[in-house]
Amino acid sequence: MAFIELLLIFAAGIIGGVYGTLVGAGNVLTIPLMIFLGIPVHETIAANRFGTIGLVGTGYYKFQKKKLVNHKIGLFIAFFAAIGSYFGTKLVLSVDARILEKIISIVIIALLSLTLFNKNIGLEAKRVGKRHMLMGSFASLLLGAYIGFMGLAAGTFLIYLAVMVFGQTFLQSAGTIKIPGGIASLISAIIFWLNGKIIWSFAIVLFASYSIGSYIGAHYSDRIGNVWLRRMFIAVSAVMALTLLF
Repeated sequence: MAFIELLLIFAAGIIGGVYGTLVGAGNVLTIPLMIFLGIPVHETIAANRFGTIGLVGTGYYKFQKKKLVNHKIGLFIAFFAAIGSYFGTKLVLSVDARILEKIISIVIIALLSLTLFNKNIGLEAKRVGKRHMLMGSFASLLLGAYIGFMGLAAGTFLIYLAVMVFGQTFLQSAGTIKIPGGIASLISAIIFWLNGKIIWSFAIVLFASYSIGSYIGAHYSDRIGNVWLRRMFIAVSAVMALTLLF
């Protein structure tokens, strides 16, 4: 791989890390770029799974300092997401993801519509009952499987889960999802590594660039606030849905 191509991936990783740590979908930029550069799909996903560990680790550190991480909710999601991630990663090694991409895009559009029509979602924290925890456990299991299977914009789905099911604000969800996101990505990366799918030059470049971008994004998160995060989230979700659909 030529130096200029690694440099392009590094730059894309920083940009993706900045907004990815806030609203998810950081790999919507890096995955298409790497595939365009001729890197096989499985190796591309594997490198991104490893790189995401840097994004969520750095983001967790910054958001935890700002007291924006709910460990109870984060660990609850992580438990079920980890189980799903294991089976999802095993599945991706033998399945074509194109049909799944179309399904995911339709789901995103539906969730985006709910966000647009309910202007208070994610702006104020809400109480969580047993019904929400039951819904959350099932959704976390499915989401974990998706993270392991493909993981494209997994952070965005985790934010949807934290906001719509667990009643968090966008700022709180950006911090809390670092726990399940990190655990699921770690499990997925280990499985890819055991199957010989990680190309370390790409993985290390993404780990470093995602970490830098995540630090920058998390550092300025409180200045951006929930209202602007909601707007960013809507914009990124729309772009992501169109990317997957077409």
